[in-house]
Amino acid sequence: MTSRIKTVLITSLILNILLLGITLGAVSHHFLWRHAGPHSIPDVIAQLPENKRKLFEDTMRGAWHIDTMHTQMMDAKQEASRVLTADSFNEEAYLTQIQHMNDLHNRIKRRLAEAVTELSKQFTPQERVVLAEVFSRPFSELSSHHVSEADSK
Repeated sequence: MTSRIKTVLITSLILNILLLGITLGAVSHHFLWRHAGPHSIPDVIAQLPENKRKLFEDTMRGAWHIDTMHTQMMDAKQEASRVLTADSFNEEAYLTQIQHMNDLHNRIKRRLAEAVTELSKQFTPQERVVLAEVFSRPFSELSSHHVSEADSK
């Protein structure tokens, strides 16, 4: 065998082993995390005592202002999309909408941080672990939980 063929075979073997390791790691990570704890925010919140669960829901509902904040965010996204897909692109209008969306997102994050601060003052250390689990979830999961909660009422 020539040295070129040996190099190609060794490189191929190394890359295949690396690919196999990445694949097995991703699959095992998925299964480990999937069974590690509650699957959804309502499942996590269910770990709280009834009075603290109600306090959590009431505080978050007040902080979220779901009707106005969600509507404003959706309107801003639609307007940004409209500006982006218009026949003539208006850079200033697009950037204005993006800035408006960023401002709304920052207001939501600030309200959530204030709500978590207020809840933390009233929760035990064990209950704060549940609170930390809720807020370790992606923002989209948290917002969709409150959107669906508002829609169901």
